[in-house]
Amino acid sequence: MTQTAARLADIPRRYVVLAAIAALAVLYLAVATPAIGGDVFNGDRAPALFGSLNVVTALLSAGACVLALRQVLVPLLLVAAPAAVLLLYTSMWTVTTYVALVAVMAVATWARPRRAWLAGVVAVLLAATYPLGAVVVAPDGAQSSAEYQSAGEAWTTVALYAVAAVLVLGAVMWFRQRGVREAELRALAADRLEATNQTALVGERSRLARDLHDVVAHHVSLIAVRAETAPYTVDDLSPAARVVLADIADDSRRALDELRGVLGILRRADDGTPERAPQPGVADLSGLVEGARQAGPVTVEGLEALDVLDPARGYVAYRLVQEALTNARRHAPGAPVEIGCGRVGGGVRLRVTNRSDEDAPIVAGRGVTGMRERVEAVDGTLSVDRRGGDVVVEAVLPA
Repeated sequence: MTQTAARLADIPRRYVVLAAIAALAVLYLAVATPAIGGDVFNGDRAPALFGSLNVVTALLSAGACVLALRQVLVPLLLVAAPAAVLLLYTSMWTVTTYVALVAVMAVATWARPRRAWLAGVVAVLLAATYPLGAVVVAPDGAQSSAEYQSAGEAWTTVALYAVAAVLVLGAVMWFRQRGVREAELRALAADRLEATNQTALVGERSRLARDLHDVVAHHVSLIAVRAETAPYTVDDLSPAARVVLADIADDSRRALDELRGVLGILRRADDGTPERAPQPGVADLSGLVEGARQAGPVTVEGLEALDVLDPARGYVAYRLVQEALTNARRHAPGAPVEIGCGRVGGGVRLRVTNRSDEDAPIVAGRGVTGMRERVEAVDGTLSVDRRGGDVVVEAVLPA
């Protein structure tokens, strides 16, 4: 139903107006034309019968003009079938029928331009029965017969009908072409506006990237430098403090690398060529875990099960483990972390568990929201909740 409404909404207003005018004109002509053919059948009810048929034919012809907005064959049948019955039994046809066929042809040029000419051909074939003895009835009731004309005059009349149909077809095709051209211009204008908006958006992203680089990268770099130089500027540092400072320096440099990767994406609007580096994936999880073990024990089980993931889902798995380890170090420093992987159904289950002494419910901050968005983007599912004294981050990724 929605698709039908959308298709109807795509019909230009000019064709809707054309269909309405054609339907009203055909209806008026059909009602104005007197009922014909009553003398073919014996009986008093014959004129009444053909009068009823005249009304039905009028309604069918008017409805065909509107139905031609979407198709050709059914409207053509609605007009041609009653005309064929009338011509067969009375050897008469009305000018209204010819007008209805031409109107169907004109209206159908929008949706079915390659089939619309069929209605015109039927109209010309109907006119061709005039030299063969058919009687044409005008809306005012006047009857015309080729019996009193020469063959040349009769076929000239047919030629005039044919020329009229061709002229109408040419006019409506030009009418349609103009409508298509205007629709294309509107589409181009919309695309140009969208491109302008996208250019402004990318420019704003580039500006934000520069601001982030100037502010965040500067401070993170300062943290890394101070952590690296502290053992040389402070004499009484313990060995444990030196290890912690070295870890801080390593984490800072790693954060700078990832920040530069994000900034490179944000700076796509720049004319220069940004640095390109492969995104982390399943193969990089071992290094991530080794780095995390410097802050506390981390155990891993079944990591090879993630090898079935494609690069996009492998990247999601990497970011998921990274965020879970970061949250564990932040909220439960020094607590053991367990990472378990395994096949489940048609995908892979990834679970990160860490002990936590907090009893407060888990609040979905930016980190959890980011994990959920990444997992759902690859058609996976994510759950983050407390189970006993553990915080469990569990995701199922399709293989």
